[in-house]
Amino acid sequence: MNKSPEKCSPERMPVQNLWNPKPPPPPLPQPGQSPFQKTAEQAIRGLDVVMGVDPGFASLGVVVIGRPAQGKIQLLYMGVIATQKAKKKERVNLRVTNDDQRRYDEIYDALEALWQRFRFTAVGVEAYHPHAKAASGWKTAVVYGGIMFWSKAVNIYCAPYVPQDLKRRFCGKQTGSKIEVASAATQLVEGASAVYLATNKTDQEHVGDALGHAILVLEEIDRVRKIVRGMP
Repeated sequence: MNKSPEKCSPERMPVQNLWNPKPPPPPLPQPGQSPFQKTAEQAIRGLDVVMGVDPGFASLGVVVIGRPAQGKIQLLYMGVIATQKAKKKERVNLRVTNDDQRRYDEIYDALEALWQRFRFTAVGVEAYHPHAKAASGWKTAVVYGGIMFWSKAVNIYCAPYVPQDLKRRFCGKQTGSKIEVASAATQLVEGASAVYLATNKTDQEHVGDALGHAILVLEEIDRVRKIVRGMP
């Protein structure tokens, strides 16, 4: 994408076609930031593929990772699904609820595009918690619920996590910054550090948390497999 890093990182999905009643899905960024971004066919072959989500209405962090039978976890995709409210002049004769619906459609379409491309089998998502900012908390909650319902609709496992889960796993304590979480998580995934650092600062907190959730759900799958294999 030929946009400056300050306005749009290589992995950011811009809003398109605001006034089409059914806008087309936002195009996925072209591979190039990581040697591990692959086509769906390549990603599925021999890999456990999962997605992590940091829910948000304006900025929703998404990360897809894959793990071969042997070897390190690989980064397949890291980016942000971005939506914007309509311009002030255009909102004069537009209900806020209608504009919100258009933005939710964009989020849904972007998730569908990612799933069609990578066919991940599980999603780790940050659960809505009551400490979120009151002004946008309810919209984040709707996005979180939407992720849960969308996962059910496409028949994939969805695991909710709270921020403390990330901090315990990646910081070894109940407290820790998003930067600490991202720093530890990127070390576990091949190719993640370079893409994370290339992401603009505003989006780093979203993709960093999404990466952590992806790792958590992958590790949860491993625990379930061990239990199942140990059953008579």
